[in-house]
Amino acid sequence: MKHIKLFEQFVNEGKAGADIKPGEYISMYGNFYQRVEGMVGGQPAFVYVEADKKGKLKIGNKKTSIHSSAGYEKVTLEYIEKELNINL
Repeated sequence: MKHIKLFEQFVNEGKAGADIKPGEYISMYGNFYQRVEGMVGGQPAFVYVEADKKGKLKIGNKKTSIHSSAGYEKVTLEYIEKELNINL
């Protein structure tokens, strides 16, 4: 059983965002991304999150992936709204 867990850890280790579920948010190098369904280049897909000119939350539609060596952290939507000065 220990060998199976080690193998699963090895397989998922190279996939950045494998622990992030669709709908959750991450922060990476000062940018925000939302995990979405699907894959890009064999990696989990994300879309860019930003504030538009009117101060509203804008979620991109172009999917991207996060490189396996990238450092990121999970964040909440409330944290993103505060950091981007979103008008509620």
